[in-house]
Order: sequence, then structure tokens, then C-alpha cells
Amino acid sequence: MSNRKKGEMGKAAGSSSSTSTSSATPTTPAASAASSPAKTPAPAPATAAASPSSSSSSSSSSSSSSSTTPKKLARAASIADFYTSAAGLHDEINPANFDAFKNPAGADYDLGKEGAFKGFHVLVFVGSYHAYANKYAGAELERKGFAVTFEQDAAKFIAALPKADVAWIISGAPADQKWTTVSRDDFVKAVTDFHNSGRGLAIFADDEPLTVEANAILEPLFKIRLVGNTPGGKVLSLGDPKQAGQFGRHLITSGVVNLFEGTTICYPENDNVGDLEVLATSFDNHPVIMAKDIPVGIIPPPGRVVVDCAFTKLWLSWKEAGSGRYILNMCVWLLGLEHRLAQGLPLQGPLNTPAMAGIKYIWQYQHGGWYNYEATAGDLVETEYQDFLKNPHNFDVRAIQSGHWQYMVDFRNMQQTNVQHNAHTVRKIRRVPATLSA
Repeated sequence: MSNRKKGEMGKAAGSSSSTSTSSATPTTPAASAASSPAKTPAPAPATAAASPSSSSSSSSSSSSSSSTTPKKLARAASIADFYTSAAGLHDEINPANFDAFKNPAGADYDLGKEGAFKGFHVLVFVGSYHAYANKYAGAELERKGFAVTFEQDAAKFIAALPKADVAWIISGAPADQKWTTVSRDDFVKAVTDFHNSGRGLAIFADDEPLTVEANAILEPLFKIRLVGNTPGGKVLSLGDPKQAGQFGRHLITSGVVNLFEGTTICYPENDNVGDLEVLATSFDNHPVIMAKDIPVGIIPPPGRVVVDCAFTKLWLSWKEAGSGRYILNMCVWLLGLEHRLAQGLPLQGPLNTPAMAGIKYIWQYQHGGWYNYEATAGDLVETEYQDFLKNPHNFDVRAIQSGHWQYMVDFRNMQQTNVQHNAHTVRKIRRVPATLSA
């Protein structure tokens, strides 16, 4: 990530300028305009927009549980149609029974409801240990309603990606991946396109050398490389996810108080996780589970991502503390349903289709509620945003001139900073369909 320093806000990569300028002067008083390159709600504020909330499984590694395309799901009334009342809860739960690891017992304490995910398809690539990958996951996901396909041929996997709602990559060793049926570059492009279409991606690895496909994706997409081999075998406790031997509160860990770290564990080189969030740290003090949520305000958004550095949770350790529940929760969370519902988007399928591209979007800033940018300033931000999408690793902070004020607009964190005003006001921003702005 290459954030531009304030002293360089008028420069782009190399010697070219990245500053967009509007000749239009804000139509509001200077004191109000200082807070945003937008039409500030004074003296009569605009109406604030509502803020969004943030068949049988295959028996062989190359067969599919369903050969037909899932039907489009009817629009659900709310996330409560999918999530249990235990969503986001951990030690607050007072269940009738606990399991052997002192986690709440029973499916009512999972994130997703039983049978609620009929019509959703999970596609799983298995790089190594083909005979074991589907020991538990397929049947358990089916119980939630998912159709599941396990595939060990990389070419067949990427061919099936367009019809998947969630994709898993269980990384293998170099001996098992010679890139004979598809090139490494084509594999990476297909997975990247899937991620950029707004659909969920889980990347599982284990001790080196079981990192081949994981690193093929993580290095170009997130600038992360997995290395090493540390012994696992211990149980993480609920707490600070950045502290050794602990995991954090998250929808993925709903209903989990104790979580098995894995049997053998790789970790990010130099503990660099890029812009992913650490959800759990091993007893050897390395990130072991990481995630990235859907960026606020970016439409069409890339999908959610989870990276797990100990894939033996999928079979060898499925019945260890919290493992099975965590995997099921992960798959449910990767669908991004609360985001899709809040934004009025389809519950399934890519979010970067021509139909989606035809939707008119506007930019808004947060000042109590959400308010629309002044049209000229909004057009400038949109121009810079489109350039950011094409070159996301060049600059994620862009300088925007609007009237008398200059702003640094951070597209990765979706916020703007007024660099000229004494207070250097920082406000959240977002990009939404115009139909949601009224």
C-alpha cells in the first residue's frame, strides 16, 4: 500500500500530477465547506440517506454435488432469515449444554441457520490431501443448505468459478501442482476476477511447502506471503486477536469461546498481513487467521476474504475445539449477505456485471447522517476512483481540489481529509447507487 505523504499530495506516480481540480466554487459558507468537498447541509440540510448495516456433497475430489445452476434466490426480508440469534455472541451465551471444549453445544449457536442456504454453491479447490478434504466439510455444509463441489483439477476449478457463490482454495505442495492443466497466471487471474466480482474467497494453507496456490493468490492480491512451520496443537482463548494464544470477537467466531489453532501452522512472512485484519494469533505469536471485509462505499465491491494458516481444521482437527463451527461460520460470512441486503443488491452472483455497471452511483460524506457531494466535486472523486480501481497499488490516497479547499481522499479506508483547514477534518465517505441517496 502506498499512501501519499501530505507534502506530496499534488504529485502522482513518477512526475505526473494526480490532482483533479474543479473550477466550481462551493455554494455554501466557507466554514461549512471546510468539512467536505460537498454540498454541506447549511442552512437547510438535505435529507440524510440511511446508513447501511454494515444437494449432497461430492464423494470424490473432482465430482460435483450439483450439475445445474442454482436458481436465483428470492429477496429475503432481512439478515434474520439467514443468521441465528447467536450471531456475534460468544461468552455472553448461556446455553443449556456445553461441549467437551466448553463451547455452547448445538447448531442454534452457529452463525448460520440450518437449511437457510439452499441454492448457494461452495466451490472447493484441493491442492493436496485429496482423499481427506471432504471428510467432514461437505456433509456439514449440506446441513446448512449449501451445495458443494470439490475439485482437484485447477482448470476445472476455474471453469466452475463463474457459478460459485463462495470459493475455497486448499493449498497444496509443489509436487502436487505442476500447473499442467492451466497456467499459474490464468489461475491467479480467474481467482482475482472472482474476488473482484464481490464474492467470498477462503484461502487455506498449512506448514511449508503446503502454500503453493495460497501464495500464488496472496502475493499479487494482498502483498502477503505465507512461510514457515510452527507446531500447533493448542487451544486459543477468546480475547485480543493480536495476542499470542488468543482469537477475537467476530461474526466468524460466533458461538466459539475456545478455538483449536491447528496442528501444523504456517504464518505471514515477517508477520505482514497487509490490509487484512488479524482474527487469531497462534501460541507461537504469529497471525493464524486473517480476514478482510467488504470495503465500505466501494460499489461494485470486492468480496470478503479469509486466510487460514492451518488447514487441518478441515479434517484432522474438525472435531477439536470450535473448528467445525468456525468453518461453517466462515462460509456463511463470506456470502456478504448483510452487505447485499443493506445495499439492495442481488443475494447471489457477481456484482460487476453489465447490468450492475449501468447503475448510476453518487458519492456521499458522513456528517451525522450521509449527505451527497456537490455534483462537480462528486464527478472529480469518481474520476479518481475509477483510476484507483485500475491501479489500486499505485496510490490509494488521491488529492482532490474543490473550490477553495484541497482534500486527500483515501479510497482504501473510504475517508477524506481536508488538508488546508486548521482542524484537518476527517470524514467517512461512500459510493452508493443514486436510488439509495434519497
